Amino acid sequence: PLALVLFVLFPRLPGPFIAVPTMQGGSISGLSDFMQPGDITNLGLSDEVAFRARFFGAAPSVKEMYWRGPVLDLFDGRRWSASPAPRAASPLRVEPRSTREFSYQIVLEPQGRRWLLALDTPVRWSAPRARLGPGIQLMSAEPVWERTAYRADSVPGGSVRTDEDPGNLQKITRLPPGRNPRTSEMAQRLRKQSSSDADFIANVLRFFQAANFRYSLTPPPLGLHAVDDFLFTTREGFCEHYASSLAVMARAAGIPARVVIGYQGGEANPFSDYWIVRQANAHAWVEVWLSGAWQRIDPTTAVAPERIEDGVDTALASSAAFSGRLWRSSQLVNRLVLSWDAANAAWDRWVLAFGPDTQADLLLAIGFDIPRPVQLTLLAAAGMIACLLLMGLAARRRSRGGSDPAVALYSRFCGRLARVVRSRGPSETPTHYAAAVAAVRPDLAAVVSETTRVYLEARYGGDVPADTERRLGQLVRTFRPRRAPR
Repeated sequence: PLALVLFVLFPRLPGPFIAVPTMQGGSISGLSDFMQPGDITNLGLSDEVAFRARFFGAAPSVKEMYWRGPVLDLFDGRRWSASPAPRAASPLRVEPRSTREFSYQIVLEPQGRRWLLALDTPVRWSAPRARLGPGIQLMSAEPVWERTAYRADSVPGGSVRTDEDPGNLQKITRLPPGRNPRTSEMAQRLRKQSSSDADFIANVLRFFQAANFRYSLTPPPLGLHAVDDFLFTTREGFCEHYASSLAVMARAAGIPARVVIGYQGGEANPFSDYWIVRQANAHAWVEVWLSGAWQRIDPTTAVAPERIEDGVDTALASSAAFSGRLWRSSQLVNRLVLSWDAANAAWDRWVLAFGPDTQADLLLAIGFDIPRPVQLTLLAAAGMIACLLLMGLAARRRSRGGSDPAVALYSRFCGRLARVVRSRGPSETPTHYAAAVAAVRPDLAAVVSETTRVYLEARYGGDVPADTERRLGQLVRTFRPRRAPR
């Protein structure tokens, strides 16, 4: 009880007391700070948990769950990567065009990088020493080497204004010379047929819909001109293939574009109140600069809309690689897996991730207002004193013989003998003690022998008649021995 009082009431620090990087030498799967064809495809079969999210109040629909991670703005013809984030950059000002907000807690698994996952677009967060970096990317001051819990508020919608430098926007239209020439040629041709930037994007999405593209976990390999090979030869790929192609075509048309990778959707655990987001939910989409704001454009919706509306399981249900996992195909095993995950998540929430937010929620649930740290310290001290007093009273009661009236009466009897003869030894039985007293004080032999006999009957006789206990009480109350004359 004392440990529980201190755990619940002692003021929690907003972050670990000592942060020790414990996993640098290990292998951590998940998203990276770069993307090339096949990277996210490889995660599509992974059931490993990326993070868990618990909403406070209403949750967004599955198709609104775009969990924002790394933002990639550099392209070398095949691979997308992120520009180095300046540590001294001023906080980014964002203006989401939606007014709805969702509040939630994330328990993020270790991933060894500085970025934090957040529902697109984050506006507030509790993660210590975190800020919005370039690209509206939530960044931690240090890599995440431990399971980390934090709260955030986000505004959905996929459209947000920022104070973008014109030079930065120009950089986000660059393409490497000589790479993917057929893609650039087609983009320029579509550009001439389009009345605006938004119309051009709509024409590209119509091209994906009409050209018999396939959404697949087993796309064929691509050559040096990867985007050309995908658009004009294989036409089979996963989300990163479509996102990369759309971003390249937008840049070829002079529209600033970048790739965002993260996770889309999740699985509600029926045994608890949170969502599980696995590596299989990894996803890539595009942001383009339209009408003075960044707009999310997800080309997957043009090719496999069921991926966004119903989840990756539904979109790839016919894939032999995806459907061969026992726990996905067996309802019983699936329920066992989710119930076990719910138990682990409860432990994480109330023990491993018990921080200021969870402590405040618990105190509110049991009827307390949220006190300040000084008040919490005083409350914890009062609880500790109360526990110590209760422990002392329990120990005193045990030392006096507990709740057995026969033991209490015999203890009083032995105490009176100790004052006129001697104390009973720790290992001395009542019978031996009575004999030793009788040898020293023959005048007390009869009453001591009788009291001892009645005590043993009351203590060990099983279903003892009430008159036996009354007889023992009478003997003890009337026993007033005097010291032996000298």
